[in-house]
Amino acid sequence: MAPKVLDTIMIYYSKCKSGKGCIPTEPVTNPEKRQKVIELLNEAINRIKEWNIWSTQWIDETLTIIMENLMEIFKQFKDNDKYSKKIINVINEISRFLLNHLGNEFKEYWFNNVSNEIKELINNLTNNKSEILINETGKSLMVHIYGKRIGLNINKIFPSGSIVVQLIIKGLGGFYIDVPDVFRKLMGEKEYRKFVEEVLIPMRLGWAATDESKRENNKPAIATTQLWQALLWLLLYPGRVYVITPIININKSNITMIWQLRAYDHESLKLTALSDAIKLDSVAFLIFMLAVILGDGDVTIEPLNNGVKPMIRLTIGSLEFENWRLILNRLKTMGIQWSKIESGGKIDVVISTNYAIDLAKLIISALPPLMRAFLDILENLGLKKWSSLKLIANMELNRRKGNAQIEIAGVKFSVRVTRSAVELQVLRKNETETDKIIEQVKNMYGKDFDIRKRKYNNKVKITIPWVEIIRHDDIKVKVVVKLYEMLNRVKDDKRRKWIINNIRKLTMNESQHSK
Repeated sequence: MAPKVLDTIMIYYSKCKSGKGCIPTEPVTNPEKRQKVIELLNEAINRIKEWNIWSTQWIDETLTIIMENLMEIFKQFKDNDKYSKKIINVINEISRFLLNHLGNEFKEYWFNNVSNEIKELINNLTNNKSEILINETGKSLMVHIYGKRIGLNINKIFPSGSIVVQLIIKGLGGFYIDVPDVFRKLMGEKEYRKFVEEVLIPMRLGWAATDESKRENNKPAIATTQLWQALLWLLLYPGRVYVITPIININKSNITMIWQLRAYDHESLKLTALSDAIKLDSVAFLIFMLAVILGDGDVTIEPLNNGVKPMIRLTIGSLEFENWRLILNRLKTMGIQWSKIESGGKIDVVISTNYAIDLAKLIISALPPLMRAFLDILENLGLKKWSSLKLIANMELNRRKGNAQIEIAGVKFSVRVTRSAVELQVLRKNETETDKIIEQVKNMYGKDFDIRKRKYNNKVKITIPWVEIIRHDDIKVKVVVKLYEMLNRVKDDKRRKWIINNIRKLTMNESQHSK
């Protein structure tokens, strides 16, 4: 049981200035307000204790997970086209450079300078030795505790009630990385110039209009917890980049670190991003919209009565909405209608049903094969928005097909739907044909792939079970697309409910992680 903060702890209102910390103003005497602050402090202590955050174990576990993901990508794409091979090599090189920093300099600094101070911070909090500073807006209640080498920030966000717990590390130095221009290496000079104008600049504009910030000397910068986002941004801004990891998010389900990146060989496009984007031709504009969606967007498939509803959302601050109106109206000229929902100082621009399908199709068709290959690789590092976008695009592309088959390793399997699961089946006349199919599938997905065979009347039935559909995104996407097609054809209410239930289970992972 974690120790608790005492009711008599010193709590002060404060004024906070960006980059200069917070200073106390007057004591907090309101009992209800004090209780809310104490609850937040106890929540932070519980998370810190639960994860043993003062140890270096979480760093080792983070490294292990990332390395396993990278190895899986290398295994999956190693025999693909020349684009994938070269991109993987660069991703591997950059990733290992970043991870070496975590496993060496960062881990050493954590152990020598941070670990004991975290324990001291908890001890001070539970023994009335800390000075707590708070400030509150209509959007959140923020709590700050400052130490010599660390700061603890707790932020309760309204109206959702979600709680963000962050450790701020002081005195931790960053490092420089020289990012190769992988796209230049993959094409001739003329092709590369075209690629810069039609793909790289639109994507940079999309990031500049959303997640990107402007730092020292008008240089573009970004902060992210997602490795896929860091890698994508680095390859969009090749050259000399400064990297630092000064903030740790202590979540209930995991620990994440914030990568802060600053590109020194490029100028920021932040101030003119929207005015530049509106001048792009149609193809480049769609690629700009892709970057916007990957930055501040959300791609989901949600249940609706007896069906499902594909949705693309863009979140825009209320004060910025008018600046976005020309961008959004240009979507209308392309046949993409949208609606808006305003709440809590922000506006959700919602593109749904057939309009979401049409936009997803337009975006994917605008991308050159090289960029698609790159995003397919990053999908395996957590880029769920891309897999959701592909899924939505395919809903309309194939829905009129009349069969219930998908192709796996060159073999057409029938999609069999039950109330609680889906499995893939194919019948063959004899064991020789059966064994050949099993070998083909295992060659693609590995020896451990669960594919079964059994006698069925005078034939042999091969089955791929639910567990393998869930495990492999490429199979899952094909199955979901086929389920949508079946949903459009099936009239029987019971079978429709079965199909919808399975679509929800298969797409739940995408919806929960698209942010």
